[in-house]
Amino acid sequence: MSAQRIDMHRLQELVRLHRLGTGAREVARLLGMSPNTEREYREALGTAGLLDGPADALPELDGLKAAVPNRLPRQQVSNAEPAWDLGQSSTTFGSTALTSRSATTR
Repeated sequence: MSAQRIDMHRLQELVRLHRLGTGAREVARLLGMSPNTEREYREALGTAGLLDGPADALPELDGLKAAVPNRLPRQQVSNAEPAWDLGQSSTTFGSTALTSRSATTR
């Protein structure tokens, strides 16, 4: 999944589309998520038995929330810390020192 969190109404729509027989790639496209993210949610909801049933009787939001919290794709977080956040004016990478220039020294 991209770095965005999916809301529970989109999960309801994912369930509805699967119950209607829509293909996985089409579901991902319609909901604006990657096929890998769609697959993660589909597997979690399928394991909980929430993909079975009529398309007009969708599961409650609490049931969806209980089915997916441990299966959500992890958000990628950078562990790089920019020098300007640390109050430093230069950063060393290997044997090369990089020094920031102010706008007045051009």
